[in-house]
Amino acid sequence: MSTTPDPLTVLMSDAPRAVRLAYHITRDREAALDLSQEAFARAVQSADMLRDVGAARGWFNRILVNLCRDWLRRKGRERMALRQWQPEATAAPEWDPGMPEQLRRVRQALMALPQDYREAVAMVHVEGIAPRDAAEALGLPDGTLRWRVHEGLRQMREQLQAENEGVRHG
Repeated sequence: MSTTPDPLTVLMSDAPRAVRLAYHITRDREAALDLSQEAFARAVQSADMLRDVGAARGWFNRILVNLCRDWLRRKGRERMALRQWQPEATAAPEWDPGMPEQLRRVRQALMALPQDYREAVAMVHVEGIAPRDAAEALGLPDGTLRWRVHEGLRQMREQLQAENEGVRHG
């Protein structure tokens, strides 16, 4: 007799992926932890509605993306308010000092992308979410998501090539 896995258990086993996805959207480690925890709390509250593992993942990704976008909107409003008091205040990105240089540069290129492209590339190429599922989670048509992934990768490639040229000529 085969048993189907409990969707909530499957979602909970995806916790590291959820935190990474939230980080790639927010660019903030603490926020990524908090937002993924909030998304899991909401999933637990609605656990009785979850029947299918595939549908549960898409539903969960949508919750997580929406929480991240809400956080970014709030953070943007806070930044605007702070600028009147500290016009030069900018946050430097945090990088793992033990990360190989090439991986660090690729990650920097990803994090430099505009939010729309960063979300799409992170979901499809970093987290391995199927494009159709990523499009659903982001509330986009498949073609729009695929274009954002393509354009995001193009921008990353150009940035990395420019850096390589600068190193060779510098």
